[in-house]
Amino acid sequence: MTKSRPAPANGGIINVYKPAGMASFHVVHLLKRWLGESKIGFDGTLDPFAEGVLPIYIGRATAVLHYAEAKEKSYLSYLGLGWSTDSLDASGTEVIARCERSSVDRLSRSEIESALECICRRREQRVPVYSAAKHEGQRFVDLLRRGEADKIPERYKTIQVEAFELLADDLDENYSESYPSWPISQALLTAFPTSEYDAGPYAHLLCEGLSRALLIRHVVSRGTYIRQLNSDLAEILSVPASTLRLLRERSGPFHAREAVHLSALEEWSQSRGRFLLENEQYDEILQAPDLVLKNFAMITCRSREVRMLLQGKKLKPGQVAKALSDSSSETALEDFLDASRHEIGPNYLRLYCGDRLIGLLRHEADLIRAERMFVGIESFNAEF
Repeated sequence: MTKSRPAPANGGIINVYKPAGMASFHVVHLLKRWLGESKIGFDGTLDPFAEGVLPIYIGRATAVLHYAEAKEKSYLSYLGLGWSTDSLDASGTEVIARCERSSVDRLSRSEIESALECICRRREQRVPVYSAAKHEGQRFVDLLRRGEADKIPERYKTIQVEAFELLADDLDENYSESYPSWPISQALLTAFPTSEYDAGPYAHLLCEGLSRALLIRHVVSRGTYIRQLNSDLAEILSVPASTLRLLRERSGPFHAREAVHLSALEEWSQSRGRFLLENEQYDEILQAPDLVLKNFAMITCRSREVRMLLQGKKLKPGQVAKALSDSSSETALEDFLDASRHEIGPNYLRLYCGDRLIGLLRHEADLIRAERMFVGIESFNAEF
């Protein structure tokens, strides 16, 4: 195969669909090989058990990664009520609790929805022992596998649950008679973009009717453990449960329905010996880096002011305001600066020269300075 050339100078973002059973870092390894690009990162680790959106940042686009991490993410989970594993999901090594199917069938939809509302009010979550969280440099899951569970501290983290919604239940009227030995509705089978599904070593518990299946949508802050949320739900309902399938359906502006599967990326990267990012699907695959910075106010400056910022100089808002390209942007800047005085933490602005993204600016103490520039002064002078 023809040796791949470097990725385009500005880089970009690919909305990748990570399949279940693969580590997020393995996806990066594959793309480094296919793209011939060593500078690749991603936003938000997905457990090997999970699938769905994994935004991949390539080349210079990795510079925006720190500022682009999606604060809100949406997940679909397929939850089996009636039994639970040691890891709270289908990757567990053993079933540690179970109850009769009749016990979970007695739960009404209103009881389940009431429990979901209780979860939505929570602002704190216990970090599960089967996780990559670290204690003294060692992952919880590694300590557990070495039989050192006593060294794992009880740890909690702040979360925000925007939505916790029951979408389908295998007791619903839309249960499909096409799957008499698989107690889940057609809605459950079609909710996930991929058609193949293997419930793993616990498939027999579903097929034997020992589990009641629910499909739940979660809209949560980044870093939330969905398996633990589902376990907390089961605790409120007083029944054991395990998350059998987990899909990240949205991360910021990226959605699973629009994600590119690895098989397509591999095929395109090898097609006619051409580099993936230069083929006819370029515009559909590679997203511009500023897509993930849309939540920051945008300003457009003249080249003179941009050079001053690239040289490390600080500008007063009035200097920048005079450099804006149109009145609508100027109004947006004034609104932003006024609102930012009441906010805690850094306040960023996207800086453009023409239609070119130059970098991020930071507003503090009534001054605007460069926070992170994506273009060097020499490159800027050569282009402008």
